[in-house]
Amino acid sequence: MANTEIYQQRDELNKKLVEALSMYGNLEPPGYIGRPYNEGAKSKYAFTATNYLRLLVAEREHNATDPRWISASTVERKGYTLKDGAKPVGIEYWKTLPDNRYEGEVREFYNAADIAQYDDRPLNYTGSDNDNDFGYAMDLLRDSGIKVPGNATAEQIFDITKEHAKKNGANEFSSALAGQLMLKTCHLTYDFTKKPLFTQEQIEKLEQNPKIIFRAMKSAQAVINKLEYNMQRKMDESMKRIQQEIDLRKLNAAEGREPFRNLKVDYAWSEGMPLKDMNGNDYKENITLTGEDAYKFLVQLNASDKQHFNDRRPKGDFTYDKAKLSISYGRYEHGEMRIDLGDLELGNKDSITEALTKRLSEFRDRILDDAPTRRMILDNHKDEGLTEAQLIADCQEENRIFREEMELFAQEEKRYLAVHPEIQKINQEHANAFLYTCSQKDLDLIPQNRILNLQAAEPDMVVNMKKGAEKPKEALASMPPDNIVFEANFPIDSETAKNLPIHAVVTGEERRAMQGLDKLSVKIIDHGSLMGEPKEEIIEHKGVDAIASFIREKKQDADKSRDIYDMKLVNRADMTQKEMVLSFDGKEFARVTYEIGSGKLNHAFPSGFPPNSDKEQDAEIQRGVYAALRMSGVMENAYLQELGNQEDIYLPKLDTLQMEVLKEKPPARALNSKQYEYYKELAAQDLSLESREDIQKAMLQHMRKDNLADIKIANIVKTNPEFDAKLLPQKKKPSQKAKEQPTAKEKVHQKVAEQKETYSRKR
Repeated sequence: MANTEIYQQRDELNKKLVEALSMYGNLEPPGYIGRPYNEGAKSKYAFTATNYLRLLVAEREHNATDPRWISASTVERKGYTLKDGAKPVGIEYWKTLPDNRYEGEVREFYNAADIAQYDDRPLNYTGSDNDNDFGYAMDLLRDSGIKVPGNATAEQIFDITKEHAKKNGANEFSSALAGQLMLKTCHLTYDFTKKPLFTQEQIEKLEQNPKIIFRAMKSAQAVINKLEYNMQRKMDESMKRIQQEIDLRKLNAAEGREPFRNLKVDYAWSEGMPLKDMNGNDYKENITLTGEDAYKFLVQLNASDKQHFNDRRPKGDFTYDKAKLSISYGRYEHGEMRIDLGDLELGNKDSITEALTKRLSEFRDRILDDAPTRRMILDNHKDEGLTEAQLIADCQEENRIFREEMELFAQEEKRYLAVHPEIQKINQEHANAFLYTCSQKDLDLIPQNRILNLQAAEPDMVVNMKKGAEKPKEALASMPPDNIVFEANFPIDSETAKNLPIHAVVTGEERRAMQGLDKLSVKIIDHGSLMGEPKEEIIEHKGVDAIASFIREKKQDADKSRDIYDMKLVNRADMTQKEMVLSFDGKEFARVTYEIGSGKLNHAFPSGFPPNSDKEQDAEIQRGVYAALRMSGVMENAYLQELGNQEDIYLPKLDTLQMEVLKEKPPARALNSKQYEYYKELAAQDLSLESREDIQKAMLQHMRKDNLADIKIANIVKTNPEFDAKLLPQKKKPSQKAKEQPTAKEKVHQKVAEQKETYSRKR
């Protein structure tokens, strides 16, 4: 058959497909489950692309619900009997000619229901009621890294597949067909009458151009093929791991040992968040772990070190949790030691071998490299007759044993992780350590205890080339071509950085995070002091400047509170009343009113940057804060390294503060103006009084406590026009009842009037 005839057949097929889409919202009527496949082939394969569309039309025309199709050649070869009325359908086959042209032919196929030997269907497709079909669909998506809810519906699977196809370049037609094909592949049903596959406008486009649907189905099939390939690859990898584990167990059994049989960990305790095992349960303190259990403990220890670092650094928190333990492997024993989790003491390494090599040899290496350290140890052991030569020899011998045992441990770990990729994945999770760069020739000038890992520069990395720059974005430049990038577990402070040939590195991701931080705003409203003239000055900072202003305010509050503690006296005329308003993307998320020196700001936000209740916004803020913290290591006057500091605010008790004022109490006959100043200062020691009216009311209470007469109190407060006279007790007005009682004179006049009235009536 000529190629032109095949394409003419496709034009006719397109009309029937468009008709089905208009009638059912789908390419076929409801109730057709599963994809048509070649039953006669040795490996029963599903028909794809154009042939899938051909058979959907054929199923509808023949009312054929059996998905099995057998070629006419197979029917003839096996001697099958066709039922009366059996009609073949055409299936396209294409071959490549020597001149790179394609030639097509149409071969005849029969539905299994038309063959006497295929009366009973071997498959019972139940569609959306079958949990196995749903499980297969979800596994098919998840094995390609696509997120799927645990209780996904057929509609959700359709939508997720459609969206996945779009992200991978599928157009409006092929993405929808990929979703439809996904359901058919997994034997799931879906009511397309409620949510049609295409809109009326799209159906009209298909009707006008027959090529669209055939090309789109070919693209849709490619999406499903890729999903199936990924699933098969995962299955192959899983089978390979299972076989490796079997081989490893056979090897261990042959050698009479289990994994890490020479490894022992004595775990004493940890502070802060307890260490957890891989099931999420707390490790009990004062336990001994051996073999595989000991290795898994070290995996969790390494992961906790990284996780603590990641959790705390975005908040500017440079604290850590201590853990105490001892480790032995083979001939090497390392006595009890402390590991500071969150300080990356284990080196941010990808394997336990590397982590142990970094941590366990650290002290001996320092002894060998640093003469002052050797002198300190010799002084501590001078009564034992230890010599420097003996100390060096002991360290070298212990290092030799350690290296030999670590080589064996590395081999054992490699074999173990080959069959436990889930544990290798935990090991390979990285902490977002601070990044710096220097030239290869200057690397030896950097303190080695600062360097965790060396790494190659990435294309989108930039460098802060201007030391002391307060605004990092203005100082960013391209990475010098010959520079080395290294990780550090702590920001190298600006004073140290001045004397080192290093520059801070910012990744592309961090650069974008700092740009997102521009939406952050810290507005500080200054109302002046409680005793001064009222005012309202507003200063607003954004981005990194907003964080710096936030830290400066907290620092001023803490410094002023320390002055109060030292002086045992509150000077409200020197304490500024303020409001701080924090916003992100124009939306306020925190507000606090405070008085510099009261400690209220530090109590409201003890450490780190205040969280935003909007989780997405908070994550964006913390990413930006973390990026700014990474930069702060070589920035002067940035304050950012102080973000995680928690100031301890200690204020004297009110009695202590007022006792200092009482020492200077003026005598009873002192000027009223002096009396006024005394009572004002006495009342102002109480930091809970937050307005002038509060202080003036407290002044009156202190005066009454001193048994001052109302007239004396009035004379004192009149010396200062700022005092609100309405707060003084008001003179009592005569009552209405008192006004109704006549005086003696009024009584006489009243008696005379009564007599005149009586005389008048008698006449």
